[in-house]
Amino acid sequence: NEYEGYAISVSRDFLALRRNNLKIPSKYKGKPVIGINDYAFDFNRTEDGYKFITLKKIKIPNTVKYIGVRAFDWNELERVKIPDSVVFIGERAFARNELKKVKIPDSVVFVGPNAFSGNNISEIEDIQLGAGLTDYWVFDEETGELKGHIGLPKNYDLVIPNSIRGKTVTSIASNSFYNINLKSVFIPDSVKHISEDGFYLSNWYNDIVIYGKAGSEAEKYAKKHGMRFVAE
Repeated sequence: NEYEGYAISVSRDFLALRRNNLKIPSKYKGKPVIGINDYAFDFNRTEDGYKFITLKKIKIPNTVKYIGVRAFDWNELERVKIPDSVVFIGERAFARNELKKVKIPDSVVFVGPNAFSGNNISEIEDIQLGAGLTDYWVFDEETGELKGHIGLPKNYDLVIPNSIRGKTVTSIASNSFYNINLKSVFIPDSVKHISEDGFYLSNWYNDIVIYGKAGSEAEKYAKKHGMRFVAE
């Protein structure tokens, strides 16, 4: 079928080359390269990762349909062109790079939580959504659970809304804002549950200011984790 083909993973041969420029082939053994596997070029997870020079440039062919979880996490990419063949971008796929702007093509219908977090994106307007996406939030409309955000710049002040796409935000999922350098977060009173690690390693807790209503779940969470709370 149309999805027959290969998915790319990092290889020992590539590690041995110690290159920071990567051109992914469009074909392998006569079949198209249709995907980039989870953790494929994640600096922190690749086999023999300590030998791996972080990527600065990549070229993704227009045969690729999906980019896996943390596929390019923790590199030094300054720009990336996502081809209009891509329909799926996994969680933290391009997190912790040096990207300044991101353009997501119309073909993309799913972007995982924090796919572009921890980059040099100074304004949310620097992330251009394609026609296949409606907003920046990763949200389960059936359960009211907030699972993350497509792209959070470094030192970002985050305002979580009461509702997304007309549905009330009632909870914050595990690792929703994992390891992101947030300065402050406003959590609405509609949120009745925050997972223990919802903000795990985000500026090491202590440096984040939590804003919310007195007596709310936000205040309870802040006090439990030694975070500063300001009632609004």
